[in-house]
Amino acid sequence: MTNMRNSTSEPVPNTVSLGSTASILTSPNSPTIPPTYVMDRSYSIHVERAVRSSGPDPVGAIESDSTTANEQTQQRDQWPSRTAFILAGMGSAMGVGNILRFPSVTAKNYGLQWFIPYGIAIPTIAMPILLLEIALGRATKGASALALRKVSGSPRWSGPGLASVVSAFGICTFYSVILAWCMTYFRYSMGWLLTQDKTPWQGRSEDFFHYDVLKLAHKDDPTDSDGMPWELLGWSAMIWFISYAVICKGVGVTGKLIYVTMALPMVLMVIVTVRGVTLENAWSGIKNYVGVFRTDKLFDGGMWSSAIGQIFFSTGTGVGVYTAYASYTSAHQNAVQDALIISSSNSIFEVFVAFGTFGAMGALGLFAQNSESLAKDLDELSSFGVGFFTYPDALSKLPLPNLWAAVFFFVLVMLGLSSMFALLEGAVTTLVDSTFLKTRFRPPRWLTVLFVCITGYLISIAYTTPGGFHRLNSLDIFLNEVAVVFASWIQILLATTLYRWRDLANVIGYKSFYLSLIAYIGSLVIGSLVGSMCRKQDGAVWIGFGTGIGILVTFTIASMIAAVKHLGGPNVNTDNTCWEKEQKKDLCAMLKGGRKERIVKAWWLITSYSGRQLTNDLNIFVGDGSNWSIPGIWAPTLRYIASPILFVTFTFGLNKLYDKGIEAHAEPTPKNMAIIYAAVVTGLILLIAASGWISKRWINGLLPPPPTSKDVDSSEKATFTPLWEDAKAKLAESAVRNMDQWDKVVKEGKV
Repeated sequence: MTNMRNSTSEPVPNTVSLGSTASILTSPNSPTIPPTYVMDRSYSIHVERAVRSSGPDPVGAIESDSTTANEQTQQRDQWPSRTAFILAGMGSAMGVGNILRFPSVTAKNYGLQWFIPYGIAIPTIAMPILLLEIALGRATKGASALALRKVSGSPRWSGPGLASVVSAFGICTFYSVILAWCMTYFRYSMGWLLTQDKTPWQGRSEDFFHYDVLKLAHKDDPTDSDGMPWELLGWSAMIWFISYAVICKGVGVTGKLIYVTMALPMVLMVIVTVRGVTLENAWSGIKNYVGVFRTDKLFDGGMWSSAIGQIFFSTGTGVGVYTAYASYTSAHQNAVQDALIISSSNSIFEVFVAFGTFGAMGALGLFAQNSESLAKDLDELSSFGVGFFTYPDALSKLPLPNLWAAVFFFVLVMLGLSSMFALLEGAVTTLVDSTFLKTRFRPPRWLTVLFVCITGYLISIAYTTPGGFHRLNSLDIFLNEVAVVFASWIQILLATTLYRWRDLANVIGYKSFYLSLIAYIGSLVIGSLVGSMCRKQDGAVWIGFGTGIGILVTFTIASMIAAVKHLGGPNVNTDNTCWEKEQKKDLCAMLKGGRKERIVKAWWLITSYSGRQLTNDLNIFVGDGSNWSIPGIWAPTLRYIASPILFVTFTFGLNKLYDKGIEAHAEPTPKNMAIIYAAVVTGLILLIAASGWISKRWINGLLPPPPTSKDVDSSEKATFTPLWEDAKAKLAESAVRNMDQWDKVVKEGKV
């Protein structure tokens, strides 16, 4: 190779075992190299760097973990075992929502038909998005902001990653208060255990929640308080202290404690569920869970959107948890298998636990009512209703009711703590890795965690004071349905549509590329906008859907025509698609084939290029050795199923936010003021998502400092390499390693 950076100032050492760089590029012992890299001049540069860094004893140097990737891994904290990481991931997914939200959503759509959209959503939404986050964390060794920085190649796209982390922190602020409610119930249960044979809320579950837990003077007026809720403030402080004590030392400590915070509550929840299905008349509830099939509900769009929303929120993607957690894993851990285990166990757990909840509903006679009363009760059923009304009422009917109540609320607290650890880790990892802290203050991790936890506790006070319940409820809805969904959609867009977009634009032409963007993004945005404008009319969904399909088809055809013309014309930019003369000829022949070949090639490039390239690059990090490789269907599933569904969900959330905001502005009641508060917070988080395009300097301060490299000239400014350059570097190191080991075997006469 000629004219490469540093090749004149630092020639490649002539070692006996390595031979030339070209022999590594063409060696049959090298790892499988994507064709785009064989023609890639920068890949050759990475090979020369790997040769130089290997020194006179390349095998020994490589085996002693002298590569850049291994150095980064050694400097970063790691999980004590793969099992600890999987349990922590399960703890993030299996929280209070599995026990409370899933049964409430399922009850409103009761029947076996519910499991059709739910089952479809698992492999098409939950698993692909979860795999994307785990793979990016493992490949980039950083939190969401850094992962998106490397995927996009620009710091401007780090904003959605920061927004997801801020959303996670915002969730923690009110999540701790929900756990404080659970601790209040736990305290009452333990206090009455030895002195009373009934629960303190027996026959008055709603009044108990409002008067004894929230400390309201009148449950219909959330601003009329019966004194300061000191107990809630105390329990909330305890939750934040436990979170601090666990995560201040890093994932090494979290990975050891997770065996207790996950294993114990799962065992106890199994016991509670079994007791729930053995209640008197429990079968009347369970029968409506899995014993009926309502065909008419299959065509109910509300049931499909509820199932999709449940599996997305239940898995816990979109808040940066799995990206941060995966950044602490071993470089050789099986990411595909981990994603499969976590998502499957999460769904199995919540489906199993719901048997106990439906048993409790049956024991309370919920499904024994007439259809009109049943519909009214189910419509009013919420996550809070299941956790603090339905379950407590059912537990009151058991022998030793306070014992069972104490076990139930203890399980909620333990599972909730596992989720708290995960949600906070994203924020902590972002701050600990940030340039702002690393270069200016250099605080120890424990001090950063302390700052995060104290800030979170002070904010959480707003949800314990008068009106706090409505603020909590409103923020819970809008954060999850707007901010978190939007962050996930941007992540998928970058991964499957904009990844290595300049390579694609250079091949098919910029005109064709921009037309393809209008076809894909424009169909989602304009179709959803039209549907939103007509949402109060009959058939609004189909109007928006038809508009989106029309834009997609029209501009895709236009993009195809421009691409075919560009590939067959004299102006195809071959200098940007291949660099070596001996390979340029073959590539240009492929691009300038017959019209049929150009049409097929243009279709593949427009519809699949970015996703396919990301799959190849991530497999270099997560698919090595005996690990499962990311399947080819993964990227199309994200692009054509998960992405449109998330964007439509985001649009629904925006519509709800807008409608509620207008209503609240017209009538400023305490409940409506809470909606305005939630709308403002959600808007600020969306602004953070766009902040990279407002101030790149601010974003750079929250990203880790760029790594320095001995291969970069001292006159050059250190900067982040995009993910595809990291993939080439890792591939080059593997190529050098394989050549060295092969030559060593030949020398020893073993072949």
